[in-house]
Amino acid sequence: MHKKTVLTLLISLVITIAAFVVPAYAQTVSPEPVPAQVNLGNISGAVVTLYYYDEAAGGKGEMVELPDNPQYVQWDEQAAAPGTYTFTRVPEGKYYIEAVHNNNSWFAIATVDKGTTTANVAIPPRNWTDTPTIAPSATAAVTPLPTATPSATATPASPPTPAPGMGIEAALAGIGLISVYLLRKK
Repeated sequence: MHKKTVLTLLISLVITIAAFVVPAYAQTVSPEPVPAQVNLGNISGAVVTLYYYDEAAGGKGEMVELPDNPQYVQWDEQAAAPGTYTFTRVPEGKYYIEAVHNNNSWFAIATVDKGTTTANVAIPPRNWTDTPTIAPSATAAVTPLPTATPSATATPASPPTPAPGMGIEAALAGIGLISVYLLRKK
């Protein structure tokens, strides 16, 4: 092989590698919350049960006979992510998964094929607070309401955020093409 051909192939290889590596470095990665940072509320007493899906009734059928069915939601960080559950050795089929917590139940329907299937049963947070009942009074006091005064407030416009492009890849491709052209010309 000629020296030019080897150099041309080497430059092409470097540019190809750079075209794949540079975008990987350019991606901004937002940190995912680790399980300890996720606020799961207090679902530590939730029980998850796996049932067969009853096609005729369109819902919960008979409970699946498995050694780990039903089970409490996982809460030990050393064993698995808090708030998770895992059923093992589940045969292929359609299932009704029910989570019961504080006498309330939620469900998900999942189809198990070959491999692993994920089914999330969303248990909403329990954030309500009791509001006191206000008894009507015998005398009603009229309080004048404040009136709004219109005023002009300037709101600065934020500059548009540019969309990520292929600038570095185009520059590398241009340098590579010029290098190959110059090597071929000599």
